Amino acid sequence: MREIPKLKIRRYEDFVWEKMTNISIAKDEVHLWIIRWKDMMEKILRYKYILTREERKYANSLRFYDDKMRSLIGRIVLKLLLSNYLKISEEQILLEKERYGKLLIKSTSKSNDIKFNLSHSGEHVSLVFVYQQKVGIDIEKIRLFSEYREITQRYFHPDEQKIILELKGRKGLETFYRYWTMKEAYVKATGDGLNKDLKSFVIVEDGGMKKKVYDDGNLTNYDIYSYITDRNYIGAVAVER
Repeated sequence: MREIPKLKIRRYEDFVWEKMTNISIAKDEVHLWIIRWKDMMEKILRYKYILTREERKYANSLRFYDDKMRSLIGRIVLKLLLSNYLKISEEQILLEKERYGKLLIKSTSKSNDIKFNLSHSGEHVSLVFVYQQKVGIDIEKIRLFSEYREITQRYFHPDEQKIILELKGRKGLETFYRYWTMKEAYVKATGDGLNKDLKSFVIVEDGGMKKKVYDDGNLTNYDIYSYITDRNYIGAVAVER
């Protein structure tokens, strides 16, 4: 078993693409990109031409403006970054979905080298890239709602319920979001999506940022990293060892 990847955070407040043309990723790295799309919307949308007609049609079919923008910007940034990682043109990057909706690149000579995932919420789009192993990401804007305790009891593993429900107020809410994003990132990494019973696996502390996953009682070969972009956003990355 190879060394566990280290989480390498790349954070861009301004989308200056000319400075991102020589991106590479080592086998022991995880690259996390955090994009505040409203700050960079005009610059990113200049690249709208790289999207397929179907991708633009899907975004335009969304009811709300912010949903349209998150869809467009997420896809544009994904294709631009993949183009740089794979050293191929954006036009060569054609995306498709697996059975439960996970995005992947249609087969090319290099498409198996880089694995990726993306998530968006509120004003944030997050993307993650690794070398060959499976990966998933989730980010959520923290919204105040009292029903999080009922959701915890209904969907979370009993060990996770105990941790979350013992906490009150803002701390309880933030802990709920932390576990929700970690669980979401895991099922996105495995490709099961929300088709998987969220009670069937449990996230366990492993010291520091890293968490372990036990699925049906067995230790998996996935590690979970939880991160905070600012006070109102919590995210997580799940990566295969």
